[in-house]
Amino acid sequence: MSLEAWLEDGTGVAGETKISRSRVRIQRVALKPRRVKPLEETLEAIRRADLICLGPGSLYTSVIPNLLVQGIPEALVEAKAPIVYFVNLMWQPGETMNYKASDHVRAIERHARKGLVNFVGVNTRPITGAMRRRYAAERVFPVENDTPMLREMGVKVIGRNLLDVGEKVRHNSAAIAEVAVHLAAQARRQARQRARVAGQ
Repeated sequence: MSLEAWLEDGTGVAGETKISRSRVRIQRVALKPRRVKPLEETLEAIRRADLICLGPGSLYTSVIPNLLVQGIPEALVEAKAPIVYFVNLMWQPGETMNYKASDHVRAIERHARKGLVNFVGVNTRPITGAMRRRYAAERVFPVENDTPMLREMGVKVIGRNLLDVGEKVRHNSAAIAEVAVHLAAQARRQARQRARVAGQ
């Protein structure tokens, strides 16, 4: 199985590495072959999940390809678990230049299904100083959290300090886990409440 991409200038690119190196914005991606079946264990895990997390990771080469597998979008829609997408901290050259948070969600919906994402996790800690300047030298900037647009799309926004401390801009895995555990616990409580009401 391989990944193909079609760019804004009309050209096509094959292979994850070449797609990542492209400097032209991506319009859409697809799997080759087109019809790829998921493992039954994957579908069962989706059915049993308290929470389904998308990201953080490269939007077009890590997150979306999973949604192109036959039956996965349908399984996610049918699942009882909410879906949270953790937005990238920075633009990714060749993939998400000039993308706002809502553009990420639209790309997911365009490849999978509208309304798929319930929650969006965004970083609220400003990226400043030498770290920002280093990325700016490559014309890469932080992803803008256009919260009003996300809410207009029907997505609940969770803003937290998700930035790790280090030389590179990276997500703090502990902060991501804290958000995920909170959402999973909340979803489990709501599921139990629904079960009690149904049993009355």
